[in-house]
This record gives sequence, C-alpha cells and structure tokens, in this order.
Amino acid sequence: EEEADGVLALLRRMGQERAVVLVTHHQGQARALGGLVGLLAGGRFQEVAPAERFFSAPATAAGRDFVRTG
Repeated sequence: EEEADGVLALLRRMGQERAVVLVTHHQGQARALGGLVGLLAGGRFQEVAPAERFFSAPATAAGRDFVRTG
C-alpha cells in the first residue's frame, strides 16, 4: 500500500504540470485522481463526466452498473 500511495502522490504532482491519462479499474484511484472520468465499455466511451459527478450520480446505465459493482 505504501508503494501505491507513492505512485498516487507522483501522479498528483505530474497532474499539476501536465495532462495525465490514467487507465484503471480501481475506483478508489479514479476517485482520488480523476478530474475527468471516462467509462469505456464495449469498445466505446459510455460516459464522460467530472469524477465527483460520475461517482455520485452516473448518467448512464453502464456508469451506474460500474459504480455499483465497485
């Protein structure tokens, strides 16, 4: 877990200087780091929204399923 915390800290610092694209299934990381979250399912983006809105009130069925199972 300490290693993961170090990686998250590094990504936060990098994100202050440039755009960072992170691909993860880990909802905790996406919540912590995500400014903008895109849900890719079935080869297409199903939803793109600010992280806070996506995790609190997903607008699509795919988003709701993803958040519910996480």
